[in-house]
Amino acid sequence: MSLPVRVPYSPGGKRLPVRDIHRPVSLKVIFSVKGVAKMAQIPLVDLRAQFGQLRAEIEESILSVIETSDFILGQQVSFLEEEFARYVGARFAVGVSSGTDALVLLLKACRIGPGDEVIVPAHTFVATAFAVSLVGAKPVFSDINEHDSNVDVSKIPDVISERTKAILPVHLYGRMADMEGLQRIADRSGLLLIEDACQAHGASYNGKKAG
Repeated sequence: MSLPVRVPYSPGGKRLPVRDIHRPVSLKVIFSVKGVAKMAQIPLVDLRAQFGQLRAEIEESILSVIETSDFILGQQVSFLEEEFARYVGARFAVGVSSGTDALVLLLKACRIGPGDEVIVPAHTFVATAFAVSLVGAKPVFSDINEHDSNVDVSKIPDVISERTKAILPVHLYGRMADMEGLQRIADRSGLLLIEDACQAHGASYNGKKAG
């Protein structure tokens, strides 16, 4: 099998202009089966199935915001914050522009910055490590386990140093990390435990929702 990747291509298979080269949305991959070359299109992200199920509700909500011109920190944001806080069992929820910003704000609130280290999983979306770097701290990668791809609790003590300030597990693919094991290590080592729950909204661990 040979995989020469040709990028960038639009969903329709047309090559994008040079000005759009920074935003490819799919890959064209050539592969061979019994000597016959074939072309397959592999979308990087395809959220159309979810959108199709919620289309009417989403379009109604967007139209409502447009009609009221309530674009920034409006009533819908307040509603989301209140409902989401109730859903996850938190006292408060604060809407921000991205998961990266959420992590940056949390790290700053915890006074983590230059000279500090934060343990993150070796397998996660780049924003987890980027957020640590953006506050001036150093992300320290710890290995994951085989059964759910979350951080391996048994490996974390090996990367704790005198500069470690927090452990930042990620609940990957909707599966929650071992929070009890992580909490024991954090308590024993005097570290903060900060959850990255961007990929696990609604997941629960021993009756507690992610985040």
